[in-house]
Amino acid sequence: MRVAVSNIAWPDGEDEKAAELLVTHGVEGVEIAPPKVFPDPMAASPGEIKRHRAFWESRSIQVVALQALLYRKPDLVLFGDDTVREALLDHLVGMMRIGETLGARILVLGAPGCRRLLGRPPKEASSIATEFLRRAGQAACEHGVQLCIEPNPAHYGCEFVTNSKEGRDLVRSVASPGICLHLDAAAMHLAGEAFEGALAPDPLPAHIHASEPDLATLGTGAVDHETLSKVLRARGYRGWVSVEMRAPATDPLGAVSATLAFAQRVYGSNTNVSS
Repeated sequence: MRVAVSNIAWPDGEDEKAAELLVTHGVEGVEIAPPKVFPDPMAASPGEIKRHRAFWESRSIQVVALQALLYRKPDLVLFGDDTVREALLDHLVGMMRIGETLGARILVLGAPGCRRLLGRPPKEASSIATEFLRRAGQAACEHGVQLCIEPNPAHYGCEFVTNSKEGRDLVRSVASPGICLHLDAAAMHLAGEAFEGALAPDPLPAHIHASEPDLATLGTGAVDHETLSKVLRARGYRGWVSVEMRAPATDPLGAVSATLAFAQRVYGSNTNVSS
């Protein structure tokens, strides 16, 4: 496993200092929330996107994933009418283009607000989601990326795909190489799931977030990261474990440094964790 960190972990304008911390701690991956980099991601030019990629790659850091795909887009909902779904698909395809240009292979689709059922019965919702994601999966393949479904618990207001089983069932139903499963440590914890059960091998997640409830600083909450790491290794997971945490109000860069040290110790490739 290799450790990455999302850029939501530090304040705006601190990419230079944050990059220095990643290099210091041997972290070779960064996850990007496009709205944090580009005021209007859909209007970002290929040159702007390539320059941001070059910023990280010049420090031997790879952009491994995108998140916050629907940040400040409350009207883009999965279970609205056909026009809304088309707008949602267009937006996600735009994010796929950004991911492709940045060199990221994974796009994490969390966005619990996007999954409000709006009165749809579960069977109808599943049918709508499956059809939509097959189209999205085709677009993802065309852009060389994977759109990863993140189960979100009810704690975050999610109404559709709230645990790992539902996420796994949806991915199987879609049956597209462009659609994969993503699992989040805090989401599994809040859903009351044991890591051994949530990380069933068919399919394994394509991406993992190391997190605490409500995006608290990693290692300060109730999530048992040591156990999660052991289960991931036992399952043969070889992907990225990306730290997802919100920048704290006090000494955010100090928190990033401490968090990266913690993440490397628990999840890093050189960690010797007994099973």
